[in-house]
Amino acid sequence: MPAVVVGAILALIVVGRLTGFISFDSGAAAKIDIDDPAYAPPVGDLGVKVESEGNAHVPDNQRVTYKTNPPASGSHWGSPAPWGSYDSLQPNERTVHNLEHGGIVIHYNGLSQAETDTVKGIVSKLRADRFRKIILQPNPTMTDAKIALAAWLHLLKLETVDDVKMIQFVRKYYDGPDAPEPGVG
Repeated sequence: MPAVVVGAILALIVVGRLTGFISFDSGAAAKIDIDDPAYAPPVGDLGVKVESEGNAHVPDNQRVTYKTNPPASGSHWGSPAPWGSYDSLQPNERTVHNLEHGGIVIHYNGLSQAETDTVKGIVSKLRADRFRKIILQPNPTMTDAKIALAAWLHLLKLETVDDVKMIQFVRKYYDGPDAPEPGVG
């Protein structure tokens, strides 16, 4: 490769870094230490504890009406969704099964691209650590919060991206004792 081309590429990288257009930093989420005392769950409930709607299995594709949006318990299909991040809302009837297994489902709506990227970074960090059983998904039906975290019988709704509360919630309710089948999946 001619030296002129290499020099031009390096110059573009330097200008990109100086302007913030190019970043090699994976963001603040990569710097999060999940075990930092700041992320220790508080004593008592975090968010609200909701009434159980049961955990019966229903035939796949049967629709279920839940009392909360997003749901935190209730009847659900026989197979959970694969863990991970989604670009579209998965059926509640599938993700409630994930909650039954002690997982966390994080919903978001109305976030900017930067906020969405921050949330994705936090979830990526959590999943890469020891909290594999997390689903992240947009939820256009959610109108009373920008972010909602659901665990079996527990909901936390947030108006802004709050890494402290999000990580506290995951640490407190992941594979928690309220889940009918913690440790599965």
